[in-house]
Amino acid sequence: MKITKKIVSVSLSFVLLVLSVVISVSKEAKAAVTDEEIIYNYLLETMGFNTAAACGILGNISVETGNTFSTTSYYDIENAWGICQWRNDRLANLQSRYPSSWKTLESQLGFLKWELEGGDYNGKKTLNYLKAVANTAAGASDAAQYFAQYYERCVASSYSTRMNKAQNTYWPKYGTVTDEHTIDNRFPQNFVTYLADPLS
Repeated sequence: MKITKKIVSVSLSFVLLVLSVVISVSKEAKAAVTDEEIIYNYLLETMGFNTAAACGILGNISVETGNTFSTTSYYDIENAWGICQWRNDRLANLQSRYPSSWKTLESQLGFLKWELEGGDYNGKKTLNYLKAVANTAAGASDAAQYFAQYYERCVASSYSTRMNKAQNTYWPKYGTVTDEHTIDNRFPQNFVTYLADPLS
């Protein structure tokens, strides 16, 4: 009986140790997520874009923020702020929609979504184009050019830099990632696993 209790005690200690390691690694992994990755995940999961469209937008945001993806990026000559360097009426709209949090990533992504869904006069047109773009390296480049022209409305001479970043920096990084939840074809479609009842 004493041996059994000792084994159970050691097993429980081992399980707790493993759990603490897993939690610690998980916390470190969460802490390591960058603003770039948060934006990428938002574009896919909340906006419903494919990887190419997301890479096209990342290429633009990268240029707009000097590769920092910082929500406090500021261009004093135009009084432009944030990940998309909003200015004039668009900056005023951002600040009025999020008066106390307009410099946060959450608010700026929410504003980007609002503009693309119709808050900006070119928003829906841009949204529809990005939703239909081919999910390829060339599609990432096309998305970057379209986003630059119709959403950012920047000088045409900067299109090529944005397109290059989308196709040659972000597509190789994100476009080759496979879904970890793909179906394992070794098993039948309705394959079910049953755990043995530990009490039997």
